[in-house]
Amino acid sequence: MKSAEINRPRAWNGNKLAGDWLVSLKIDGVRAIWHDEQGWLSRAKKPLYNLPPCRQGRPRDCEVFVGTFRDTIKATRTKFVNGNTPAILPTHMYGLEPLDPRLRWGTLTNPTPDDILAQLQRANDCAFQTIVITVSRGS
Repeated sequence: MKSAEINRPRAWNGNKLAGDWLVSLKIDGVRAIWHDEQGWLSRAKKPLYNLPPCRQGRPRDCEVFVGTFRDTIKATRTKFVNGNTPAILPTHMYGLEPLDPRLRWGTLTNPTPDDILAQLQRANDCAFQTIVITVSRGS
């Protein structure tokens, strides 16, 4: 995957939005992007360790989350696994492209700032970091 292909969200400007929007959850994990020559790398292009290998048909752009942010960092940055290194299972990897159904929160049509803030509060109440709003592609 090339850097230009990586989705890089930007902050919402606080205005109402026109059209149909997909709302997804942002979990507090580590972004992992598969590079054919180098394997799993962070957004900063640093190697990530202990992730299951990328397989045909599986997402190449993922968020990894192993219970807590601290455990996720320990699991992805520990080069040599020891008894204290949390295991990373395929279920700990949440595809961003295509979007993992576990992250799909719903859709909004012509949302006002109040609509968006209500969805953000709802996600925060469920212990999610934030929400991501993208133009809906009919999904």
